[in-house]
Amino acid sequence: GGVTPEMVVSAHRACAVQGYLHNGDVHFLEALIRHPWRTEDEEVADLFVAPVCLGILKYVQEDNLKMGPVPNQPACAQRLTALNKQVMRAVMAGRPFNRRKRDHLFVALDFRLRPFNLMIADMEHAPIWAHFEAWRWFARNKGGGPLVGPYDDSLPAADRPEAGPDGRPLLSMRGSLRDWTPEDDGTRNVAIFWGGDARDHLHHGYWARRAVLEDAYAIAGNASSPARDSVFVMTKGPEHIRLPSCADYDLSRAKGVACSGTFSEPTLLRRAQFLLALRGDTTSTNRVYRAVEYGAVPILTSRAAFYAALPFQCFVPYRLFSVAVNHITLYYNPPKALGRIPETHPEAWRRRARGLMRHFARDLLWRAPGSRVAENLLLEAARYRAQHKSKRHINLSVPCGFPDDLIKDLKNKHQKALRDWAVKKT
Repeated sequence: GGVTPEMVVSAHRACAVQGYLHNGDVHFLEALIRHPWRTEDEEVADLFVAPVCLGILKYVQEDNLKMGPVPNQPACAQRLTALNKQVMRAVMAGRPFNRRKRDHLFVALDFRLRPFNLMIADMEHAPIWAHFEAWRWFARNKGGGPLVGPYDDSLPAADRPEAGPDGRPLLSMRGSLRDWTPEDDGTRNVAIFWGGDARDHLHHGYWARRAVLEDAYAIAGNASSPARDSVFVMTKGPEHIRLPSCADYDLSRAKGVACSGTFSEPTLLRRAQFLLALRGDTTSTNRVYRAVEYGAVPILTSRAAFYAALPFQCFVPYRLFSVAVNHITLYYNPPKALGRIPETHPEAWRRRARGLMRHFARDLLWRAPGSRVAENLLLEAARYRAQHKSKRHINLSVPCGFPDDLIKDLKNKHQKALRDWAVKKT
């Protein structure tokens, strides 16, 4: 359709805001523009990457922006929607798509569906999709995956960012990991940290947040608990959870605190031994990637994460640098679930875990030096393609995760436990 991948990247970069969680679509195309694996010979190509950036659409069309205003937001939304529709039509009308539909990869880590429903329905479930979570719309309705890709990270831009084809700095400017080493355990005087919003009562993921905050004093201030030096911050929450104001504390130094207010993520994560990766609206959470950025060992609170939300499990050994807690125990008794984690994972274990996190940061962070996230998505797509052609029925979105029969069993138990917990709380 006369639109090149370079033009798509340039248009989206003009509307994107640094730090938006779903900029991964743009990062992916930027990484492939000059990639040595790229070829324009359709006979040689193993995979066809559709040059669309559907993830940014949710952001530029969103009324309640979390990351600040988009310049010329209405114009951006209209322009990018039209551009992506043009590209989608061109891809679907092209010879490669009609000959090899199942070899096409669409990376859409998050997007607003309505403008593209009919187009996607016409694809006959054939292409490979990549999304930030396997349980979202694609998995429920399209049956073709999806693969799982990471959220965007917040690494700082390099001092001299590489220029894109249009002369603008690339959005995925390669920075450096936050200033930490595996050996800095002595400077981390906060046992467990969590901060965030606990208002939403419609998503069951927020129930765990409320449960933790209701018992925050029992975790952070209990002298007999190894987790007594923890910090919990409620940015917004229900009225019945009454915590003192964070303005009463110096959170750059304080520990053993549960408060309500704002906080500096870099300050607290640099001091934290563990980051509680509580889910929110969805099974996935960007806190896993924040943990890798800052060297705070992630505490995973949902078994579902291993078959719905953690990307590249064939490459990244999450179980060696994370702690998994029983989500049912967490709902019913947060002090029991979290209280002894610092004691059962001593300093030597934490140093080893941080060493692994630093090593595998390239596989999880879009903007880490030498990032391999784009390559990992291509390899996962190639694995999906090979398994699909061999007609093997497995959990393709996380091919090294749980088998399908265990997934079904876990999902049923998870839903029953949530219903029981909700009845108890009400």
